[in-house]
Amino acid sequence: MTDISYSMHERIALLDTLRGIAVLGIFFVNVIYFGQPYSAYNFPTMWGEAEQLNTFVWAFSNLWVEDSMRALFIMLFGASTALLLSEKRLHLGGVLGVERFFRRNLILMIIGAVHALLLLAPHDVLFVYGLLAILAFPLHRLRPLLLLLLGLLMFFTGTLIRSEGAPSAASNSEVPLYQKRASSQEISAFRHGMIQEMQEDVGIYGSGYGEIFDTQKKAAIETQSIDIYQEQGFLLGGLLLIGMVMLKWGILSGRRSRRFYLLLMLAGYSLAQLLRFGPLVDVLESDFDPFVTLNQHTLAREFSQLPLALGHIGLLALLSSFATTRRFLRPFAAVGRMALTHYIGQTIFSILFFFGFGLAMFGNFERYELLLVCLAVGLAQILFSLWWLKRFRHGPLEWLWRASTRWELIPFRMRPKANFLAPSSEQANA
Repeated sequence: MTDISYSMHERIALLDTLRGIAVLGIFFVNVIYFGQPYSAYNFPTMWGEAEQLNTFVWAFSNLWVEDSMRALFIMLFGASTALLLSEKRLHLGGVLGVERFFRRNLILMIIGAVHALLLLAPHDVLFVYGLLAILAFPLHRLRPLLLLLLGLLMFFTGTLIRSEGAPSAASNSEVPLYQKRASSQEISAFRHGMIQEMQEDVGIYGSGYGEIFDTQKKAAIETQSIDIYQEQGFLLGGLLLIGMVMLKWGILSGRRSRRFYLLLMLAGYSLAQLLRFGPLVDVLESDFDPFVTLNQHTLAREFSQLPLALGHIGLLALLSSFATTRRFLRPFAAVGRMALTHYIGQTIFSILFFFGFGLAMFGNFERYELLLVCLAVGLAQILFSLWWLKRFRHGPLEWLWRASTRWELIPFRMRPKANFLAPSSEQANA
């Protein structure tokens, strides 16, 4: 199954559902970065008093969420890219269709740059998504198997580079790479330095916009430049190509059998946990020894994000194949149709809620409490999506993105009595 035979105006419900889960899951990780000192990310027992609860939330995220939602998000973007580059669309759109494809992704890059710099989200992914989609244009007519092999090669290269680089989510300062398990004196010195660094973060993020901007601008620029060709271009580019193939083969559109999705779920989750569980146990048994904790991101651990994302796809596709569970997932599909609005909206909420020029809640929440904040924001986004899509055809940023891509105003309000769960023929899945 290699032909994408979808209507130009057909929405794919499974894509919307997966996208909704992914954007909500990304905030599960990002809320920690927004709400606590950066150094606390891998050391949940060092910030707050409820050590067991904080450790449980850290372990759950480590096993089931971390990196996999980003992997799922870029694979879904690859699927959308494959839809836009399908032979049918390009044939009907002609040169104008190609022009719109490039303009669409250039606009996404602009949105990403604004998000990273002005909205204080230095690790934004939209800029690199738009760039990678443009670079994928010459490859879209490759045979799916060849495209898959190229994607896997790029992904493996990216994980190799990442695993051999600096420890992931480590502290902002130079972290010593111990050649053996740290001694009690080394651990004491490390934690003393980390506490000082955390206190500095609380001071910075409790201040005004200008100081926070000055602190983050270097990281934002490096993420959108150096990191792309050193790591992200390979890792995320490979996942994008894999997502294109998965749509061409009907995996991301729900066209495969329940047996297929069950096997995909079992295989993906089994392999991911085989790669992730051992390092997690080592960290817990060492009581977050700095050497063990900061060096858990081995090549195998980094590679595990792909099978974990595939496990999520298998599970959600399987649930979507049954009428009862499909109704339960419809609210997440509504979120997925407004993924850009919600992704940017999560950042706007976070900087206004946590940073000093807003409510100044930075550092006031333990990790388990940030989980509750995440759940509250997620529920609000679900309810807002359901309300909005009963009245409007597109999310606010989705409408702006489409209109600027087409260089024309497009219909915004929903026709009277229209059903937002059954989109009109004028709505495309992009």
